[in-house]
Amino acid sequence: VGMAAGFFAMSKLNQIRNDATTAAEDELAAQQKLTQVLKNNASIRARGTNEYVKASQELFEYASELQQKGLIGDEVIVGLMQSLGSRGFDDQVIKKITPIIADLAVQQKGYNVTIQDTEALAKGLGRALAGNTGYLSRMGVVLDKNQIKAVRNMNSLQRAEFLYDLLSK
Repeated sequence: VGMAAGFFAMSKLNQIRNDATTAAEDELAAQQKLTQVLKNNASIRARGTNEYVKASQELFEYASELQQKGLIGDEVIVGLMQSLGSRGFDDQVIKKITPIIADLAVQQKGYNVTIQDTEALAKGLGRALAGNTGYLSRMGVVLDKNQIKAVRNMNSLQRAEFLYDLLSK
């Protein structure tokens, strides 16, 4: 019985180590992708040559903060940020909308949220941030005519703030 328990414990430790290694590899890959996406972002480039490095670092730190507050690993959060960045949103919009998408992902998937789950939500909310309010109605968020008109006249940061306020209630 003692040998079996020892074998089981070693097996579990190996599994935990492998899971941690995979998560670290996923996080590094997501960080590299996010950095590249931010490097290609026009509004970040307009701030200066190496501003994407500063923006990337700030988003990595923010992902770590969110991980400590919630149920999602920072590799998933960084993957979500990369997905938003690849849709053309800058670091300010990404930082504003990431907690909302992370919360929605946890509501839908529980603590087993993957990068792919958050990417699907980011794609839909990215459309809403671009002014396509139809996605919001599919999420159960109904806007009246005046709100739809207002959203269409906002810039992406204003839309992010509007969506943050709307979805965080």
